[in-house]
Amino acid sequence: QKRVGRRLRQCKKNHKGIGGKNKLTAKMIDKLTPYYGLAIRRNFDSVERLRDAI
Repeated sequence: QKRVGRRLRQCKKNHKGIGGKNKLTAKMIDKLTPYYGLAIRRNFDSVERLRDAI
């Protein structure tokens, strides 16, 4: 989870174009990080199931 949040924060910092109506904010990153972390942990054995979960 730390890696996902860190990468999203780096992406936000390096690319100023991530904006608009549903822009990438620190609050949104904090919401997305556990969501992706749970999906990865629950479906680590199958790439297809992981793709469907995300």
